Amino acid sequence: MKTNTLITFAIFLIIILLNISCSNDDSPSNETINLENALLTKFPLSEIDYDLSGNFSISITQPHILDGVPQDKGEIKIQLPNTSISRFSLKKVEFDLSEFYISPTIGEQNISIGEIITYTITPYEDSSAYFQYDVLVTIKENSLINEKLDINAFSFFKTDHQYFSEGYYKN
Repeated sequence: MKTNTLITFAIFLIIILLNISCSNDDSPSNETINLENALLTKFPLSEIDYDLSGNFSISITQPHILDGVPQDKGEIKIQLPNTSISRFSLKKVEFDLSEFYISPTIGEQNISIGEIITYTITPYEDSSAYFQYDVLVTIKENSLINEKLDINAFSFFKTDHQYFSEGYYKN
């Protein structure tokens, strides 16, 4: 009798252990995605050498995130000195690209002067938890364009102009 009870108990124990070890936990992860890990604190453009172009400004307004849910878009405004470049691309980001992706992608030349483009950052684990930035690149007004320029002096040289006599005129 003791042997039958012991065998029954052993079989019952083996079944329980097998059931526990073979169970699959398909329940969703309770880990929350921290969107703040992907906030943009810089927005370098590939086409601009920031070391040589000290005359630029950038302002970044972060999206408001409440309980892990984005409430609004962020905003990035970049003001550059006069340039002949008309299209720009994001050079790099500081967040982990194995956890989040950004669209448009890094290096994609799609930022045009004066046009707002929306960048979307999405975690790979939950595509419904994305947030966005509206990006606008503008050119600084050249202050000399609006200034009145005066000619204070000029001179003529006979060697340069055969019909003029050499002289100097000052206003």
